[in-house]
Amino acid sequence: MKQYKIGLLILSLLASTALWAQNEFDALRYSKLQYEGTARTLGMGNAFTALGGDLGAISLNPAATAIFHHSSFTITPSLNISGEQANYLDNLSKTTNSRFGISNVGYVAYYPTGRKQGLINFNFAVVSNQIANYNGINAATGINNQQSLLGAIANNVRGVNPDRLTITDQQSPFGNIADLYIQAYNCYLIDPLVDENNQFTGEYIGATEIINDQGQRVLAAPVQQRYERYSAGYNNDIAFSMGGNINHKFFFGINLSIQSIWYQSAEYTQENALHENDFPETGFQSMRHSYHLSGSGTGFNARAGIIWLPIRGLRLGASVATPTWIRMQERWYYTMDSQLKQAYYCDSPDYAYNYGIRSPWRWNIGAAYTFGRRGLISVDYENVNYGNIEMSYNGATSWFKEENGRIQRNFCNVNIVRAGAEYRITEAWSARAGYNYYSHSTLDWNDALHLASVGAGYSNGPFFADLAYQHPLQWQEETFSFFPNGNNNPMVESKYRNIRLLLTVGLRF
Repeated sequence: MKQYKIGLLILSLLASTALWAQNEFDALRYSKLQYEGTARTLGMGNAFTALGGDLGAISLNPAATAIFHHSSFTITPSLNISGEQANYLDNLSKTTNSRFGISNVGYVAYYPTGRKQGLINFNFAVVSNQIANYNGINAATGINNQQSLLGAIANNVRGVNPDRLTITDQQSPFGNIADLYIQAYNCYLIDPLVDENNQFTGEYIGATEIINDQGQRVLAAPVQQRYERYSAGYNNDIAFSMGGNINHKFFFGINLSIQSIWYQSAEYTQENALHENDFPETGFQSMRHSYHLSGSGTGFNARAGIIWLPIRGLRLGASVATPTWIRMQERWYYTMDSQLKQAYYCDSPDYAYNYGIRSPWRWNIGAAYTFGRRGLISVDYENVNYGNIEMSYNGATSWFKEENGRIQRNFCNVNIVRAGAEYRITEAWSARAGYNYYSHSTLDWNDALHLASVGAGYSNGPFFADLAYQHPLQWQEETFSFFPNGNNNPMVESKYRNIRLLLTVGLRF
């Protein structure tokens, strides 16, 4: 009876890992925004709430649409470089990963009314601006002479009957116990221990372990361990915008936006023998476990904004955005392969789940001052409370009661500051600089960001081109373990950052 209770408790804990991959941090990922836009807006720190007149600014303030005095088209290819440094078991590793993308593409149509007073022009725009980038990388490796991944797996399935781990078809027993443990058992990486009567003792042993003279499971020889995590994706704001210009003093606009979200990640955990004959009893050479997740979603929101020029040179702006109602579809699966005295491989079923996210309201204000045609400075403030994120399934939030509770307790009201400046060196050439600050979004770790950017622009008649470079002022830090749940696991100390390079080319007509 005692063994049954322990086994039932373990099964209930492990089942949650297999069935529910979605949590509050998924909702945070898809709700957080970090604007890119065009090279001009990025070069000035995206401090464009009071400026407008750039297709990258329309996602910040729809009144930007009304500022244009001509029709315009832009496209912005981008390069994102992810860099990471990790320390695992006193071994330092460095990794980089580069990805190309499109940060902006859009068109604005200028319609003058012919009036000298009142409504001077009324413009329409269709633009796609990247408002979040999910590219990232983690990699850590080291030699462990104390603990084995397989030993940790063996610890975590203590009390689970081997029949509950045996794969009988493509679906069973998946969904009842975490895939990692099922696959480790069926790839012969863990074995049940039996007593003198050939009865299961409730204990398992890993393929890298032996029983010492004291009857304890210990690591037979040092092993090399490696962890890799790759992510890619974007959130593109596709805005259908219209705006009007009243007396060249007051500008207004509204966006109806579709957010197009795509996310993909892959995690790999490996354990390898250092020498061919380190584990003669099992013939263990290597194991590799992988987890693959892909997600896509669509969100809808509306945003309204104004820009006001009260006196010569001074510009004031404000905008507010409704919550974004997002529908996410996620798919994931697991694989494992092992090399012992022979090779084994097993994979999981393809899992799928659809759920909803309601992101919070957002608002921003800005002020700018222009020095004639020579230059300008601009400052923005934006606010969003991620504690108001809400997860749901088919519209019912009760499915995510625990996750929504943790969101309210642990997610923060975020303050965002943007500042930028532009100086016209000649009639054709301009130089730019910018700064961004994002306060931390959760109490669980400090993910605050400080970003600096520089840029340059060239304009000659209908053609213009801009270049911008954005660089974090500090590394973001993370400490984690890739071992399954347990005590005294070795930790990875990781720090990472993303660098962006944008090039915009455009035409006025």
